[in-house]
Order: sequence, then C-alpha cells, then structure tokens
Amino acid sequence: MLEDMYLCAPWRVLKVFIEATREASLVFVLGKFDGILGLDFDEIVIGNATLVWYNILHQSVIQEDIFSFWLNRDPLAAKGGEIVFGGVDRRHFKG
Repeated sequence: MLEDMYLCAPWRVLKVFIEATREASLVFVLGKFDGILGLDFDEIVIGNATLVWYNILHQSVIQEDIFSFWLNRDPLAAKGGEIVFGGVDRRHFKG
C-alpha cells in the first residue's frame, strides 16, 4: 500500500491506496484513460484502502455529500470532462 497527497482544488486530501503494477485485461492496455480514481463503493475495495470519495467525506472538505460528472462527447475537444465534488456544474445540464 502506498500513501500520497492529492490536490483536488481547493483541498489537499491524504490518500492511502493500492497500486496496480500489472493488469491482464485488455481494457487497461487499449483504454484511453490515465488511471482509476477511487469512486467505487467501499464494500468492494481490495485490502484496507479507503477510496478517494470516502477520504473526501471523512476529511469534511465539501459542503454536500455528492459528486457529479460531465463527459464531453467531442473526442477532439481540449477538455474531455469534469468531476465536481460537493455539487454540480449547472452549465452542463438542463433541468
């Protein structure tokens, strides 16, 4: 297990995590992504690591216990998406 500090502006959150050094699945070989952010359910975590989302909650750095995603459907756009912890970016939805 490793320990790191990550910046999730404007917060700094301590994170203990498990590092994957080998992965047999083609998803990880062919996938176009940088990594996995711990937003899973804590019931399915491997080992005793606390997931990113639960670290944010336990360290009380957000006002609301929600997070939201916006994924850009334009593969050529400079900005591929956005995640907001503690709220939503109302520019990205109607309703």
